[in-house]
Amino acid sequence: MTPVPRLCVVVPTRDRPERLARCLAALERQTADRFEIVVVDDASRDPGAVRAAVAGALRARLVRGEDAARRRRAISGSVRRARR
Repeated sequence: MTPVPRLCVVVPTRDRPERLARCLAALERQTADRFEIVVVDDASRDPGAVRAAVAGALRARLVRGEDAARRRRAISGSVRRARR
């Protein structure tokens, strides 16, 4: 059984897959144990590039938001879905 993360890092993003990849790489290098990364994509024009960036980070998972209202719900939902 996978240990429950103690910390959840929420990373909102839109249309910047290169910056997202750098951010996720930096987070992956952290020495803290038991944390997860939730990436909230605010309707990027190239969702495949965002998926690729997230796929390169072992601790990350992706939540998509299609508009501002859904983004707020996605961010809130990602916090609720953080493993407890």
